[in-house]
Amino acid sequence: MRGPDGIPTTAPGAAAGWHKCANGEVSMDHSAEAKRHRHMAEELRTKAGLMTDTEVCATYTRLAESYELLADSEERRALNLKKTK
Repeated sequence: MRGPDGIPTTAPGAAAGWHKCANGEVSMDHSAEAKRHRHMAEELRTKAGLMTDTEVCATYTRLAESYELLADSEERRALNLKKTK
């Protein structure tokens, strides 16, 4: 979901780590994105624990692991950006 300016909103499920800079460019808060990805990974692990079908459980677990990798990448990006400032 996007606002009238085309920027993703902070509605449930939207990318809350995006924001519009004063110069009109769209930027990303990599730390916020990492946090969001870790939250999603936790939700997926919870769902995996509720599944009785082992294949579905394994799929949720793999998705959670992928979200953790995304979070790691976002955190590295945030650290690299801090170092360059």
